[in-house]
Amino acid sequence: MPSLNGTKILLVEDVPDIRLLTRKVIEGDGGIVREADSIEVAEKLTSEYSPNLILLDLSFSGKSGFDFLEGRQKDQDLKKIPVIVLSGSKDKDSVSRAIALGANDYILKPFRSVTLLQKLRRTLLGNSVQKHTFEEMLTATFTLSADIRQMSEGGLMLECPVKIAPMQELALESELLVDLKGSNAILRSAEKISKYLGTNRYINHVIFFGINDLIAKKIRTRIKEGKKKT
Repeated sequence: MPSLNGTKILLVEDVPDIRLLTRKVIEGDGGIVREADSIEVAEKLTSEYSPNLILLDLSFSGKSGFDFLEGRQKDQDLKKIPVIVLSGSKDKDSVSRAIALGANDYILKPFRSVTLLQKLRRTLLGNSVQKHTFEEMLTATFTLSADIRQMSEGGLMLECPVKIAPMQELALESELLVDLKGSNAILRSAEKISKYLGTNRYINHVIFFGINDLIAKKIRTRIKEGKKKT
């Protein structure tokens, strides 16, 4: 999955230590961070800075993060900017309300650096794909990052930010397939309906066509060994 190199992120958080830690994690992956210690400052910086993503706490002494999300729902330009909530509240009502108001994801504090970066990258990638009008791209070819969730002799189960239409021919670059010497196999999306996982992630089933018995045997061996590479 690509890094955050050059990505502009607005961090809305009123606790200085958390801002410092979060900024260091993001900047360590190449992101560019602007900070706001209140919703009022965040609203101003959003229009001036035009961030690619907003990382939003919910609790402030003045306007809350919920107020920001409610205002975002009424602003067509602001709605195009994905928002990830970064909160210490585990309350289910808070999580449900934030998602209902359009938040793309919800991260609990304290957080793991790797979790934060993964969710930032996935949200940004999913958002960039969704900006395209697919009717205008019928002959286009584009590349997506995907995670191999499961493998069988018949195919793969992929997790990625889009729903793949049934019976589409695909090209997959994977260390797993190279290792199995099956990188030239024809791959096609199955007739099964893709499963939506939330936060712009889908499970898609992909079928192998054209693999020989030797490759099938290697796949069976790899499954038994439990050494799957993505």
